[in-house]
Amino acid sequence: MGCLMSKKSDQQQQQQLVPNQQWIKDKTYSWSNRDRSQLMKYMIENESNSIQIRLPGEINGEQFIIQNCNDSTICLYDFSNTVTIDDCRNCTFFIGPVIGSVVIRNCEDCRLMSASQQFRTRDCKHLDLYVFCSTQPAIESCHNLIFSCFTANYKGLQEQFEKANLQIYNNKWFNVYDFSIDNREKHWTIDSSNNKLNESFCSIPLDNEHLNLNFNPLTSLVPITKGITSLDSINNDDDNESFGMIIIYSHSSLTLHNKIENQVGKIVQEIQLDHKQLSLLITRYMDSESSIRNILTRMLNDKEDEIMLKNDNNNNNNKSRLAPNQSIIMLYRGKINAERLNEICRRILCPQIHGGCTEIKFKMIERNDNEFIFNDCLTLIFDNCF
Repeated sequence: MGCLMSKKSDQQQQQQLVPNQQWIKDKTYSWSNRDRSQLMKYMIENESNSIQIRLPGEINGEQFIIQNCNDSTICLYDFSNTVTIDDCRNCTFFIGPVIGSVVIRNCEDCRLMSASQQFRTRDCKHLDLYVFCSTQPAIESCHNLIFSCFTANYKGLQEQFEKANLQIYNNKWFNVYDFSIDNREKHWTIDSSNNKLNESFCSIPLDNEHLNLNFNPLTSLVPITKGITSLDSINNDDDNESFGMIIIYSHSSLTLHNKIENQVGKIVQEIQLDHKQLSLLITRYMDSESSIRNILTRMLNDKEDEIMLKNDNNNNNNKSRLAPNQSIIMLYRGKINAERLNEICRRILCPQIHGGCTEIKFKMIERNDNEFIFNDCLTLIFDNCF
């Protein structure tokens, strides 16, 4: 009796399981509703000897995947959430602003230009990398990587930087961190000369009149910096060497200091044309002179990764722009001609600040071992220029 009842109970349980199993089988998820063709819009794979281009508005902040490509040129002229590049050989990549990370794995003999919050490479060989990165680029188990500064501009790039919350004056492309276990050799080098720029990206078409893409260092949206490693060559005993800083202070009016920020790039370009003896080492958004002094000291001691800007963890929507009480600091190596810089700054800024006031300071910096002394060179007050 007991066995019979037990058998019936088992049958009933099996009958009850069937509908549940069918329900599980028929259950759908949000990602399964997406058409395969829609997913392919955000993926490039298995390409060989081809040119693949995504224009502004075609990615619109989505995640993008590139994989298994050979001898191809791939350009993403839009902002993305994250971009992963896997298993590619002898390819050229241009990656527009990325909100999160650019991740490259198991790639070889490739050229890449990208702008992102984070940059990661693993198991790669022989890469030429032109990078904008808000944090330290990180590599692991890689060999023969060459890092250079992001050098490009096209129509709409600045707006895409803002959508990706990237600050164009906070570029740490040169401050590479190597997670590799094998430290017997250096796996990466820095090249601030841009000598290979045109050769590296010669396969990218420049004939799109709507983009107006160019790789000219003089018109690059991101200032071309040499990197803080240049400090190591400064010798105070050499009268021909000097070290200067330009501080452009923000304004309490959001509208006005955004106007000022938009003109800083023009000042950088004018200085580059007019003062060829000056080398721009780094640019930063800072809230005090002590911040730049700390960065200099820590960078000289290979501790730059410990520096965190106060606005890094702010969750405001305008964090890609200059925030109140911040300044744009440009650190130069070479002799500053204060009179000539006065002329450049007044000519560029005066038309922008009618009805307002801002301040620019030029400082000469003396290095004494690992200490820095800041000396005022010139202060410009712009108060109702008209």
